[in-house]
Amino acid sequence: MVNIISFLRANKNIIIVFSLVTFYSTFICYQCPIFIVKLLGLGRHDVCINFIDNRIPFIDWFVIYYVYYYLHVFVFGFIMVLSNKKIFLEYIVNIVLSCTTGFIIFIIFPTYFTFQHNSQTFPLFFKLGKVVDIECNALPSFHVLKTYLVFRYFIKLNIDVMSKILFTIVSILICLSTVFIKVHGFIDIPAAMLIAEINIYLVKRYRLCDVFMNQLTKIKLEF
Repeated sequence: MVNIISFLRANKNIIIVFSLVTFYSTFICYQCPIFIVKLLGLGRHDVCINFIDNRIPFIDWFVIYYVYYYLHVFVFGFIMVLSNKKIFLEYIVNIVLSCTTGFIIFIIFPTYFTFQHNSQTFPLFFKLGKVVDIECNALPSFHVLKTYLVFRYFIKLNIDVMSKILFTIVSILICLSTVFIKVHGFIDIPAAMLIAEINIYLVKRYRLCDVFMNQLTKIKLEF
């Protein structure tokens, strides 16, 4: 218990930053954009690509990975907090930038992909997914966006090859879950990855990590 308290005190600032970024990225990804679109009375556009999405089967057990995502991005994001502050800094800057980009895209071009199925095998998981994500199944998929960013930075850590392989497989399954349980259209996956990659480039090109760190220093949250 003493060790845990000492650890929390020693890493107070970085834990605060992680918590704030987690709250921001969750808030801006889900009900916030839907509320604004409804408030402005904007129409939403169906992103279903019939010749692709109609050929993707409904596989209900993929909902396990869809719901597991919430634990996945939090736990492995926090592991980066503990493992490598430089990688973690790059990760949180990209999370903030990418989620904000996705939010802006949705406000400019509101989209949807209607839930088409339910499950007799995993009814609780489907209900949980709908409660959290109701009406938020839009382009880009924030499930894919955040999972992909966690993946891109987590595999940079000094971990063994087998762990990287398993982590990669799970990340792929989370991304695929969005289309196999018919929450997102296929186009939402590459759109999310493209946004992430563009922002990864911009962060490096314009040294946005330094800008972010300077702002944290001003409010005494440097780490």
